[in-house]
Amino acid sequence: MRKHAADACVGDFASRVCLETSWSEPFQLMVDMVHLMFLVDDFIDGSVTVEGSGRDLGTFVRVGHAFLHILKDPDSRAIRELGIFGPAVRDIARRVHELGNHPYLLRFTRDVREWFTSCFWQSADLADGRRLGDLNSITERATDIAGHGVFTPFFPFLTPGPVSLEVLDSRDMRDLVELMATLCEVYNHMVSLGKDLWLSEQYPLHADATSLSTVAQLAQTDGIPLDEALRRAADLTSALTGQFHRLYTQMNDAADPATAYYLRTVAQTIRGSFDWHLTTPRYTNPDGKHPGAVTITATTQDTPPADQGPPVPAAARWWRT
Repeated sequence: MRKHAADACVGDFASRVCLETSWSEPFQLMVDMVHLMFLVDDFIDGSVTVEGSGRDLGTFVRVGHAFLHILKDPDSRAIRELGIFGPAVRDIARRVHELGNHPYLLRFTRDVREWFTSCFWQSADLADGRRLGDLNSITERATDIAGHGVFTPFFPFLTPGPVSLEVLDSRDMRDLVELMATLCEVYNHMVSLGKDLWLSEQYPLHADATSLSTVAQLAQTDGIPLDEALRRAADLTSALTGQFHRLYTQMNDAADPATAYYLRTVAQTIRGSFDWHLTTPRYTNPDGKHPGAVTITATTQDTPPADQGPPVPAAARWWRT
């Protein structure tokens, strides 16, 4: 487990998505929360490193509920449900509380709760053998399970000045952050496909690993080859990136310096996440024992695509602005 966790290169991820990477406690908390996010992801997936615990829905719900209790009260006895993860979660909770009862941190607990609720949903689907049927359902799920709520609430602590809660909770900002999160999650599933296929061949535990892959689900639903499903997923990310660029430009033109910095951090998260996915051993060394077992290639373009409207109904709300 330790080797697999280290291969996520969480510090590298955090340094890529933030404009300011000098050490601070909010930055370190963000790194630690992202680390836990990947452990939870493996827990759900039933990774070979976590012995498939995520497939026991009851266990996962108890663990998630304990996690949320400890975030509210670091001294909660719920720590007993977390096993070896308990001390790490309690440490994070105490450090979050030490930052003070800041309104930004209220958003953090809210966002983590929403993420765990989505994780429960995903784990239940796994337990029931349910698969997403189409690109629209895939888009809806990607927004919910992206996990951005575990680190974006720390972004306002890293700006050169305060960003108002009115701005952070505005519809435009919510749409922008959701676009970022959905893009990063679809990237993740595209890049993860090679890892999931390799694990399904090497480990019986992962015989249905591709049930978590948006690309594999799309191929199965539409009866198309995996490379065509990858192309459709890439077309989705291009359309969403174009809308992100248009909304970002509109918001940035009217932003004060602190808000503009926050907006740039959200935008940097897209490119930082993209580059991190191409370099971390998490996706090229699937079980931590076979470096280079998977090769990943990708291309980018310098200009956003023309606006042709929402690519799927689930994305329509991001075109309301």
